[in-house]
Amino acid sequence: MQRLNVNSGTLQLDGSNQLGAAPATTLATGATLALNGSQTLGSLSGAGAITASGGTLTVGSLGDSQYDGAYSGAGALRKEGTGKLILTGNNSYTGTTQIAAGTLQVGAGGTSGSLGSGAVDNAGLLRLQRSDAATLSQVVSGAGSIEQAGTGTLTLATALQTTGTTKVSKGILATAGDERIANTSSVVVDEGAMLTLGGNETLAALTSAGSVELKGNLNASGNVTISGKLSLTGTGPQSLTATRLEATNAANVLGSQP
Repeated sequence: MQRLNVNSGTLQLDGSNQLGAAPATTLATGATLALNGSQTLGSLSGAGAITASGGTLTVGSLGDSQYDGAYSGAGALRKEGTGKLILTGNNSYTGTTQIAAGTLQVGAGGTSGSLGSGAVDNAGLLRLQRSDAATLSQVVSGAGSIEQAGTGTLTLATALQTTGTTKVSKGILATAGDERIANTSSVVVDEGAMLTLGGNETLAALTSAGSVELKGNLNASGNVTISGKLSLTGTGPQSLTATRLEATNAANVLGSQP
């Protein structure tokens, strides 16, 4: 396996595909990888910086890796391979983020980790795992899934367009208005986690062993199954419609409306 270690200073690559076979790459703290074209890395680790004048940085053919540095500039990021790439740095790249396969994870249970500002094309799994309050404001589309896996609160500021499963395995997933989750997405809330819908929402289905708070109306084209807690906290009359509504086990349904 080819390796690339940048231990100090700046390694500048002018032109695309300058590295040959995709290397396992480590960037030491204080070091910089400067890209003036598209490059492919088998894996990416370390806390050094990456700058890009354009092009696409492709990572992932060599399995799991964690990048703690910051990726900035006009480049895009593409995740390939069946493994997981974890981003814990404060990234500011302005190109798109493409998840062709595997998992792209933002955060590792702490209070850092971000995507660039561009749109996300998700054909795999986008996992958010921070312990603080974070906001997902990028447009996320594609057939992939999204997971809130951090102990903090993740707020969806724009509408998700992903058609895969939306999962809340830990913490809170909150929507900041109407129709923030794709109407073709099935939502799963694990025990101990919470989904807060801040407005009217249309889903394919909802299965919850955790807590669900509705501040607006919920319409599911499939089934809604609640074995945890369901709270209706809107300021006016609310409706919940589904092909089948089922409260199982110790389901607790609370409403603030008469």
